[in-house]
Amino acid sequence: MKNTIFLCILISNLSFGQSFEDEGVDETKITPWKVDDYEKYEGRYAFGFSEGESTVTISIDKNVACAQLRFNEWKEEYIDIDEGAPWYGAYLNYNNVKIEGNLFFSDQSNGEFVLYHKDGKDIPCLKLNKSPYLVYSKIEEHEIFDYELGSFAGRYIEWKNSRFKETEFEIIPLHRLASLSLEELKIMRNEIFARYGYIFKKGGEMDTYFNKQDWYLGIKKKEGVGINNDDPDNYLTAIEKANLKNILKEEEKKRKATYKE
Repeated sequence: MKNTIFLCILISNLSFGQSFEDEGVDETKITPWKVDDYEKYEGRYAFGFSEGESTVTISIDKNVACAQLRFNEWKEEYIDIDEGAPWYGAYLNYNNVKIEGNLFFSDQSNGEFVLYHKDGKDIPCLKLNKSPYLVYSKIEEHEIFDYELGSFAGRYIEWKNSRFKETEFEIIPLHRLASLSLEELKIMRNEIFARYGYIFKKGGEMDTYFNKQDWYLGIKKKEGVGINNDDPDNYLTAIEKANLKNILKEEEKKRKATYKE
């Protein structure tokens, strides 16, 4: 694998830097985390604590890599379908990101992948020199903190029971798409949106299917409109967009073949 990978990143947060979980950082316990394959950096990194929790998800497929930082923002105009709480997942793109060795670069913040020694263990982390909260809030300086550590929390967390969860981390090979039925392709395509709380047509096929999934949590405004009206470019990663494009092509191909028959 090449030593430099360019990433497109989506981010969010509510906590501040130079901290780890709910305590300060002992800088003498930080060492570089170096790997022989960048895909070993893939997964979710947990930042902050309590109401300030957020996650940065890094996905890498060959030379295509993305990262997504998600935080929960309190917005009175939104309600959670199941719980009734006005928490809303928000996303923000980082631009011109690249990885060189264990170093992380972007227009908004630099950083590095490190190991933090705590309680007798070396915890894999992503260290961002500018706290995600400061990037999201567009605050230029903070009088106390300079950076923040986010601990590696694994890959599939929220969607571990979803059928096509790999569409978040890899561009699905064309031969695999060709092996799926039209129904399976439709579910795969819509599952990408469902992860963001997309509200499907009430009583429709996808609405019925996803409301039976234990991981699905639809988010809507009080007026009854969810992220359906949001531009997908505001939250989809490059890997997800590539998958959507390929899935749609395969669906069209299968429809034409079925029509000819």
